[in-house]
Amino acid sequence: MLKIMPSLSLILSLGACAQTGSVAPVISSDLQAHAWHLVEIASMDDTVYRPANNTHYSLTFMPAGNVAVVADCNRGRGTWQSAQVGR
Repeated sequence: MLKIMPSLSLILSLGACAQTGSVAPVISSDLQAHAWHLVEIASMDDTVYRPANNTHYSLTFMPAGNVAVVADCNRGRGTWQSAQVGR
C-alpha cells in the first residue's frame, strides 16, 4: 500500500499543474453525473495497482467548480476549471 501512495499523490496533485491565468470555471453536467473511481495505477516499471475497493479512491465534481477527493482514509477538496466546455 505504501508503494502506491507516491503514485497516487502524483495523480491527485496533477490538478496543481493547471494553467495559471484567468480561465473561468466551466461546469460540465457529464462530469457531475457521478463520482469518478480509481480503476488502476500503472507504473513506469509495468507494475499495476488495482484497489480492492475502488470506492475508497474517488473524485466528485460539484457545482461552481468544486471537487471532493477521497484517497483511502484521506479526504480533500479543491477547485477545478476548464478552458473548454466538456473537457
